Amino acid sequence: MKNPIELLDEKFSPESSGGVQKIKIGPKRFILVFDPEIAHEVLLGKDNTFVQNRVIFDRIKPITGEKGLVQLNGKLSEETRHKFMPMFTPQNLAKMKEQILVNTEEALAELRPNTEIEIASVMADLVLRNAFKLFLGLDIKHEAKEMAEEFQELNTLCGERMISLFPMPLAFPTSKNRRIKYLRSSLRLKIAAALKTNKPDSSINIHKLFQNDDTLIDQCMTFLFAGHETTASSLSFTFLLLGNHPEYRQRIIAGDEGLALMVYKEALRLYPPAYMLVRQATRGAVLGGVEVKKGDQVIIGVKQIHRHPSFHQSAATFIPERFKESTRAFLPFGAGPKDCIGEGLAYIEALTIIKSFCKSFEFSSLQKEITSFPLVTLHPGAGQYLSLSELSHG
Repeated sequence: MKNPIELLDEKFSPESSGGVQKIKIGPKRFILVFDPEIAHEVLLGKDNTFVQNRVIFDRIKPITGEKGLVQLNGKLSEETRHKFMPMFTPQNLAKMKEQILVNTEEALAELRPNTEIEIASVMADLVLRNAFKLFLGLDIKHEAKEMAEEFQELNTLCGERMISLFPMPLAFPTSKNRRIKYLRSSLRLKIAAALKTNKPDSSINIHKLFQNDDTLIDQCMTFLFAGHETTASSLSFTFLLLGNHPEYRQRIIAGDEGLALMVYKEALRLYPPAYMLVRQATRGAVLGGVEVKKGDQVIIGVKQIHRHPSFHQSAATFIPERFKESTRAFLPFGAGPKDCIGEGLAYIEALTIIKSFCKSFEFSSLQKEITSFPLVTLHPGAGQYLSLSELSHG
């Protein structure tokens, strides 16, 4: 619980048969899945047998809201996802892409060559601003930094709760619980104030889809924060990798459209924001020859699947070209009825920002070794900087 990635790395063995391991920690049984086909079986073929693990999801409610889409299951989840679908039509996605480009160019204009930037902070501000514009039709250029910092702190505190064996219920007034409640309330109030004081644009957004719905703020919390941080962190890893591999940046500038997508997928493979997917068995089943009992915790090791040498040659090495071919051993957005509803938009936003950034600056990573740490999702380690310089036209 204290370091789930370390536990999964320790238990992961490419040579183990079946790709499934069973361990016991105290009274609880954990089924660890390291095989992509069995992962798809859990997420797709037997999604009614393996449902969201409430131990985990209840602890992140301050981030997602009580009734945000990520918290829902079954018919209610299906109905809410269907309600969101008008946001992701090709026409609406095309409009979103235009707005992402405008916001990105404005953000890049504020950066200066011959400076150093902490890329995670820059991406958090930009992607949060994009999220407000895309999902609510609101411009929060001046408020983005403060809100991103509040969310990052809330994410850290909820991440600590998620990996705690016995977190105190939020009803108990500990100093951490009071801080969580303050941050949750502050962010929700800022969203409510933004909705009242700003006139949304004409695009289809959450405000319009849930205008008379008492879950509006919860849906906003899910999409603005839980959704935005995965894109922000994955882009941060992308630019740190490109900073160590400038030859790919040059090819992206030259117009290699497919390469930008392969670079982003490779960043998602090496540093998946959703580094594990956790489910709980509602009935007995068999996975990879291993008996699963009702109540068992099933953990899909996404990071380990992404670095499995049986499915990825030179699995620890940055090789974007591997995505010239498709692979099922790639689960950055999950799969099945609870996969990420915004996957298509995430790719559009990421590619727009990657191409714009590469065409604006030359940059290099100041640290050759990229560090990461797991909260609710995987984040770049603190203090990882890019050095920006003038774009060479030679």
